[in-house]
Amino acid sequence: MTAYAPTSSLTLPVCGKHLLPRQPPGHMSREQLQRRLLAQECRLRLLIAPAGVGKSVLLADCARECPAGYSPLWLNCAGQAWSAAELCRQLAVVLGYPQASSEAQLLAALEQEPRTLWIMLNDYPREPDSNLDACLDRLIGASAPGLYWWLGSRRRPACNLPRLLLEGELFELGRSTDAGGIP
Repeated sequence: MTAYAPTSSLTLPVCGKHLLPRQPPGHMSREQLQRRLLAQECRLRLLIAPAGVGKSVLLADCARECPAGYSPLWLNCAGQAWSAAELCRQLAVVLGYPQASSEAQLLAALEQEPRTLWIMLNDYPREPDSNLDACLDRLIGASAPGLYWWLGSRRRPACNLPRLLLEGELFELGRSTDAGGIP
């Protein structure tokens, strides 16, 4: 199996704070929520709320505050029905890997990824898809220690979230969580 981890000199095409979505007109900062999200040291930060609540804006605001030494990678899923293969293809593109990477190649590359990255999946596909969610679960599970996942979604993906929670690797923010809702 060949891993496609890029060299450290690679310039990522979809990386950096300057490529994040613009703040909308009349933007109101939600500093308290932003501070809570930024304070978490965990593998997955999960924001779940209905359309129009501001998940994308909150994710982008957090990405703009990404600490030095970390790079935010923004992938807008646009709520579209993606297959597991399409998720892998899109992630390969933002990570700077060959676009034709299979899931196995992407998993191997993520295990060896030397960079410290925030992988931000905005508007995760809204229709339930067990194969897609299982793929996401495998990607998160295989990630090197320097990879942190942020997920904005209208639904809770069917990943092994209880395991992540027990390991202290999940911070979930949404209407039905103990962490509180997204006002």
